[in-house]
Amino acid sequence: MRRALLATACCLAALMEGALATSAALAAPARFDFYDRGPYREGVPKPSDVLGYEPGTFHTSYGNMERYIDALVHAAPDRMMREPFGRSYEFRERAVLVVSSPENLKRLDAIREATAKLADPRRLANPAEAEAIIHSIPVTVWLNYSIHGDESASFEAMMQVAYQLAAGEDSTTKGILDRCVVVMNLAHNPDGHERFVTWINALGSGDPDPWAIEQQRQQPWGIGGRTNHYQVDLNRDALAMSQAESRQMAREFRRWSPQVFVDHHGQTASYFFAPPATPINPALSAGEVAKWTDIFGRANAAAFDRYGWNYYVRDVFDLYYPGYWDSWPSLQGAVGMTYETDGGGNLAIRRDDETVVTLLDGIQRHFTASLATCAAAAAHRAERLRDFRRFALAAIAEGGRGETRAYALDPGGDPLRAAELAENLIATGIEVRWVPKSFRATARALWADLPATPAPKPRGKAAAAPERFTPREAMAGGPEAAFAAREFPHGAFVVNLAQPAGRLARTLLERDAPMDTGFARLQLEKYERNLARGKRATKEPYDFYDVTVWSLPMTYGVRAYALREVPAGVALGALPAPRPDAGEDRLADSAAVAVPLPARVSEPAVLELRDPGGVTVLDLHGRIEGGRARTAYVWRCDVEGAARLALRLLQEDFKVAASAPALPSGMTTRL
Repeated sequence: MRRALLATACCLAALMEGALATSAALAAPARFDFYDRGPYREGVPKPSDVLGYEPGTFHTSYGNMERYIDALVHAAPDRMMREPFGRSYEFRERAVLVVSSPENLKRLDAIREATAKLADPRRLANPAEAEAIIHSIPVTVWLNYSIHGDESASFEAMMQVAYQLAAGEDSTTKGILDRCVVVMNLAHNPDGHERFVTWINALGSGDPDPWAIEQQRQQPWGIGGRTNHYQVDLNRDALAMSQAESRQMAREFRRWSPQVFVDHHGQTASYFFAPPATPINPALSAGEVAKWTDIFGRANAAAFDRYGWNYYVRDVFDLYYPGYWDSWPSLQGAVGMTYETDGGGNLAIRRDDETVVTLLDGIQRHFTASLATCAAAAAHRAERLRDFRRFALAAIAEGGRGETRAYALDPGGDPLRAAELAENLIATGIEVRWVPKSFRATARALWADLPATPAPKPRGKAAAAPERFTPREAMAGGPEAAFAAREFPHGAFVVNLAQPAGRLARTLLERDAPMDTGFARLQLEKYERNLARGKRATKEPYDFYDVTVWSLPMTYGVRAYALREVPAGVALGALPAPRPDAGEDRLADSAAVAVPLPARVSEPAVLELRDPGGVTVLDLHGRIEGGRARTAYVWRCDVEGAARLALRLLQEDFKVAASAPALPSGMTTRL
């Protein structure tokens, strides 16, 4: 018996030893190497071959990055091309690197045209045509780098990813090239990146001691590499589209209509990738978000597990506010995702647990996640294209049913601001119509309506001009208005929700974007507990990441209404004809507005409206006949930009006069 027990014990010990050995073998992380995914094509330079230093040892300037990308394109023209799409305020050329197989690059225009049909299924003759397209084209994957200029691991990782796709001869890389068009935005925010890199490279390099690590955290005021030239956070600007970088980005995004979009960030305690945290924007299908972020999340997890790297999901970074460059693409039908790396910015960062994570660590992780995402997209190519089309079909169907079928922007309060809001919507890909005649519709004010008539003047000493309510004052909230018949003046802008961008339009214009009830209830419970704790007690943190409320009509000060029916109108193209952007935006008007601003904010007005084909539907430009002006312009002095317009015209030697009493203008057209 004892012998049997001993034998059993020996067998168990042997089994345990074998199990532990197997477990150890499985758990042993692989050693990371950028160049272990070969074989590689000869003659294609690595980043270090051109830059002269190894990844993670020095921060690459924008000019040196361009030098490397040019060398890469020259060495592998059959796999990649560089396409400029704008310039920053500091005149740096912005470009995407388009990477795919030689066969795909030869038919790139046809691929874009076919993708555009999936993005707008109204252009398809029947479902059979859609399936034929899905079976014949690659999936488009957009990799967005360096939106925050001081999150520099993404900038450096981009060059390593580009090399792998240009030179890799392995089956995974070739599969990506065959089944994907990879669009790499080289740097979303080149100006912020250049400020940061100039500072950090001057501060120090090499292997810093603990004191130096801490000093690297302290960017001086004005460096602010996170933001662009005007100190604007571009990862909040997809809502307002206030910056040239955002407008250029939106235009280029719509040119490609990607089905997968990844925005690379840093620097967190450990790596974050999708699935996102709650809340999710209610215009998105929670099921679709969960399905696709799970697919890509598991692909990233498998790639990270190979190296034993830490990561987390479903925490901190939500998909709620439409101004982020993950939620905005999601509202256009893409799988939009944020990736946050641990490491980057500085050469090294000391974490709360006293461990040090380096710029090289961050580059390695972004490189790995980028390629894992491309491989997952390639593996699910047809399914992703099919769901991309379904998103647009669902948006069109949703817009054609329900109580709200359209939105109207009333130009009566301030025609210029209404036109600017319409222009913002068009820039994001939303179809806007202009209604040249007055019309009547069943409407609901999105915010508290302005009084129809001014209050009567008080008598005696109290006599004064009636109080004038601005849209912003009237939009103080309150209960939602009811639908009622309403007259709209000529020149109103109308957004029909039965369009591929209908979900985005609803998100940008509606007064509220309801949160998940469970999430909201949890935050309210925390709020109640924090109140009970008292003012000086430690509080429970809330789970909101950032922006939770927005309204473009309120921001612009424009009356906006939900409509039950859609009035006829003229489809609009750009407002006005496409204007130069970015570097071609003049830094002008300092005399008029006291500080340099982009010229677009001080243009006199929108004087011409055109349809998508370029045909003018309204022209308010002046004319001269027989040496005499046949047109004069009259504008109210109490609207946005009135004084700025007068100053601008005076600067350009126009004759401008002011009238104190009421002035009958006899005008025939009003915008």
